[in-house]
Amino acid sequence: MNRKAIVLAIVAAAACGKPSQLGSKSSHEETGAPVSNCVNDADCGDGARCISGGSPGECSYATTAFDEDGRKLPLDPPEPSHIIARYHAIGLQIYVKGSDGWKLDRPQADLFDWNWTGIVGIHSKGPVWKVDDVGSVTGVKKVSVTNEGAVDLLLLAAKEGNGKFARVSYIQRLNTSGGQPCDPSDEDLCGCESRDNGELECSYSADYIFSAPGADARADGGPSGSTCSADLDCALDLNCLQGICDVASTEGKLRNGQSCQTSDECYSDRCEPNVNGDLECVGPQGYDTGGDPTFNQ
Repeated sequence: MNRKAIVLAIVAAAACGKPSQLGSKSSHEETGAPVSNCVNDADCGDGARCISGGSPGECSYATTAFDEDGRKLPLDPPEPSHIIARYHAIGLQIYVKGSDGWKLDRPQADLFDWNWTGIVGIHSKGPVWKVDDVGSVTGVKKVSVTNEGAVDLLLLAAKEGNGKFARVSYIQRLNTSGGQPCDPSDEDLCGCESRDNGELECSYSADYIFSAPGADARADGGPSGSTCSADLDCALDLNCLQGICDVASTEGKLRNGQSCQTSDECYSDRCEPNVNGDLECVGPQGYDTGGDPTFNQ
């Protein structure tokens, strides 16, 4: 199977709502509801819980990975963590010729949302992941596990991040397919193509899991409308706004330090007098002093 055929196979699998495995032995397998429309845990795959931030709920999967024989792989974050984002990747692993063979130069891939509804970002040299309206983050490889016939499964430590990804501590690459350098003259077995500049482009797909520090204390938080004293008292995707779990809408809201009349006008939930006695928005727990919301999910 040549590289073009492999790309078509991957895209065809994506259209069916699941990634192509192409002989991969990776795990983190999922059955049941993909990430939404759950009422309870039974609606989700093995190892997943139904997190209710409203109706319907969302299936949240653990970060633990296993091989095809059920053995746990050493790819878990080394400290308690919880998932804040997950994406499918389809693209290329690009190699250059070195003194001892092909050497990886960079990835070049599109990132798809977990439900395969469209491209939401890119994965490129760094390695860096950039997702529209979310942020970007770079990673450093910590653990590598061989995955026969595909690029390795990885655990990476986050190095630099911004936006929602500022909270990312670890990134996992799971469910890898393809991407290994091979002889492009063997069109039936190799998913790579040589370029005039000497580079070798190899098709691959993978899942990337982004985790933040701390056990997921919000998994069992209160639903919309329940009372709270902090964001952690609320379910995922909800914030504690004036003592009530609700969706935090920031459109048209005032930043910290700006004049206000009521708390409802602020990004934060407090409009209070400053040292001069003038009312202004003040950042409570869960918001930074610059006025931008801190991503808690």
